[in-house]
Formats: sequence, C-alpha cells, structure tokens
Amino acid sequence: DYKSDTWTNMQPKVHPTGRNYVGMVYDSKADRIVMWGDWNKKYTPGTDNSVWTYDYNTNTWQEIKSHKKDGPAVRDFMRLAYDEKADKILMYGGYEYGNDETWVYDLNTNTWQEMQPSTNPGLLSRYSMVYAKDVDRTILFGGQDGPAFMQFKTDTWSYNLNADTWTKIVPG
Repeated sequence: DYKSDTWTNMQPKVHPTGRNYVGMVYDSKADRIVMWGDWNKKYTPGTDNSVWTYDYNTNTWQEIKSHKKDGPAVRDFMRLAYDEKADKILMYGGYEYGNDETWVYDLNTNTWQEMQPSTNPGLLSRYSMVYAKDVDRTILFGGQDGPAFMQFKTDTWSYNLNADTWTKIVPG
C-alpha cells in the first residue's frame, strides 16, 4: 500500500509454482498482472508455457494454458511491456545469453505472434523495458550482450508495434 508504506502478503490459494527471472506487466484494460516465463532448478529450461494472470481485487491467480505450439519457447531473463493502445504485451530476447526474437502476446485471444522487424537490438538478456504511452512506443534500455559474461550495453531502443520496427535512439 503506497499510501501507508506497508506490504501485505496476499497468500492466494492458487498460484504459480516458484520461478526465476520471469516477465511481469500490468494490463490496464484487463486490470490484471500478467506473468510469463519459467526456469527450473539447476538451470534447466522450464516446460510451463502457461500465462498466469493475477487479479488483485479478488486475490486470485488464473493459469491460461497455451493449447497451441505457436508461442515462444519458455525462457528467462526477458521483460514484458504492455502496449496500452494496441492492448498487446511485447516480449523481447531472453535466455541466459540473449536472444533477438520479438514476440507479441494478446491476452484477449491467448495468442502469440512472432514479429519480424528488419533490425533489432541484437542478442539481449537482463535489460529494462517499458511502454511509453505519450509516444506510443516500447522503450528498451541496456542488457547483457549475448554470451559475453558481464558485458552490458548502454543502448536505448524504441519499438513501434504498428510498423514492426526497432529504432536505435541516439542520445542528444
């Protein structure tokens, strides 16, 4: 609670299993927290490709199973950003040593779509990403540069979902 500066353990009865390095984002139109991703103990890939949503108002998690195999492989070290205008969730990269895939998830239809931008930020993991409503763009900053351990980028990229384009932002 921001106003009282307190935390409350909600303890919902049903919840996802323990996971590492997942992506989470708030979908304002659905009024739900959306979580995706999984990585098991001993650094083995997870197998649960379900999307989980959390409803704060009812303190409930809901598992949305993927019945199709058209989505991305389960991974870690990626982020999710909710594009409010398109009502879609964007996911980029991921995995321990990075990936350069751009995926869009539609919570309303429970479908993933792999985008095919001509350029992208490259192999990335461990980056930051957020949707900027005023400019209708997803902004990505930094990230681990592929397999080079502890080599981090300082680049900023902008993604336009309507045009399916990543643009590197050159500092002023």
